[in-house]
Amino acid sequence: MASRKPRLVWIDTKEISGERGYFNPELDELLHVPGNEGYIGRGLHCVQGNTLRGREQTLDTLNIWYIDNFAINNLQTNQSLHGTLPTLIGDAWGEMIWKGPMVAVLKVGNELDPRQFTDITLTAYRDAIDFLGYYRDGYGSMVHGIGAKDYFSQKLLGGRAGKVKGVRINCLGDQAGDPSRQLLQVDVPKAHPLFNLESDDPLDIVQYLDMQWVLKSYGGKHGSSIQDDGEQHLADNPLVRLLLLQVQEEDEEWGEVSQRRLAHARGSVLVVDRAKRDLEISMVHAMCRMIEEVVVPLIAANCNRGKRGRKAVLEAITLDKLREFIKD
Repeated sequence: MASRKPRLVWIDTKEISGERGYFNPELDELLHVPGNEGYIGRGLHCVQGNTLRGREQTLDTLNIWYIDNFAINNLQTNQSLHGTLPTLIGDAWGEMIWKGPMVAVLKVGNELDPRQFTDITLTAYRDAIDFLGYYRDGYGSMVHGIGAKDYFSQKLLGGRAGKVKGVRINCLGDQAGDPSRQLLQVDVPKAHPLFNLESDDPLDIVQYLDMQWVLKSYGGKHGSSIQDDGEQHLADNPLVRLLLLQVQEEDEEWGEVSQRRLAHARGSVLVVDRAKRDLEISMVHAMCRMIEEVVVPLIAANCNRGKRGRKAVLEAITLDKLREFIKD
């Protein structure tokens, strides 16, 4: 309950007396709140689908056990779900504040009440987070069950269900010597937090053309935290530096990558259209070429001309000019 990270744990099961082959989990130690004696009441959510991820019916049944908060002392907010920024369910609806420890287990099959357990999967874990994040008190979860059938749920999830195409721009290290891996088109769920919580401001030059591209940098071996000076160049990402150039704000960082966004200029990044439209490699490549061949030289030539120089740069950034690079 106090931990800010979910934990993967072994759970004992016990065969029910008189019900051969039917097992229940042993949860007394996990669903315990200090300061309470005797049995603590429990609730159970049975999840057999996730409309947000396009799964009306799952092959197995996810059981989410929680503590019934009636007359329970010292019941605190679940820190794994609500204790971080952004929270684990912060990119969902986030109306329900869950309290006390919770345990998610997976049962084999999708009949009314499956008899046996199996190891939980990452897919089931994702379903649990979605179920809890889109839960509305008094209505149920928007992703499964009766709560998924009302007009509000269907309208809200209509804009979040499914996937769109994004573009991953690999740094030198992640290209592994293969230039064809510099730009890769990837599937991105519409519910990805990059579309809201994890995105920064739209890219400046792209936004000037009335498009809403946002990006997120990856961590890992070739991220900005790399320490070995001999490998620093592997985190270089020239295309991202081009996309991050600032040309609209009239300040000392005009024509450069702003300090607050420098961390995004190293390592590999994912770029998506915040309007949740498919993003093509050809469009990203054309945008980078236009910036490199048109905008960058104009910035260098006009950096000391004040407002006139900035105006000259902006006037060169047009959709017609971008189309020229798409055709090449």
